[in-house]
Amino acid sequence: MNPILASSLVSFGKDFIQSAFRGSTEVVSGESEAFDGMLSNAEKVKGSSESSPIFDRLGIKNVEDAGVIRKQIKTELFADPAVSAFMANNPDSQFYARRTPEGNLVLRATSGQSLKLAPDTSGAQLLSDYLDLSNFLGRDSSPDRPGEILLKS
Repeated sequence: MNPILASSLVSFGKDFIQSAFRGSTEVVSGESEAFDGMLSNAEKVKGSSESSPIFDRLGIKNVEDAGVIRKQIKTELFADPAVSAFMANNPDSQFYARRTPEGNLVLRATSGQSLKLAPDTSGAQLLSDYLDLSNFLGRDSSPDRPGEILLKS
């Protein structure tokens, strides 16, 4: 085959493919109005605002509120009778919290003991809120236990 003809065919094919599969030429502004528009569109998508009911219930308006309320929830969680008794029975342990695939809330101690909180207790609600806020803020994720949050006293 003629090298010039082959080169021309390759160039033509390349141009054709690039023009046929060219992405959208729409340019999104970097201004805050553009972000607000994208955010409002995202909120219209079903299931996109999963954390919103938690934030509304806890009165969270911004990230700083989330951090403050997370600390308050942690204090209340440590004061819960079941949680405080479990921690007292494991004095030299670190504690990890997680939500199982079945939806149960579990506290684990490095001593090997664990505490499954009943779903209708205040301790379970506090732990659920604490896990949600910790995951949202990206805080205290356990580096050696994926999916678990380290409870530091």
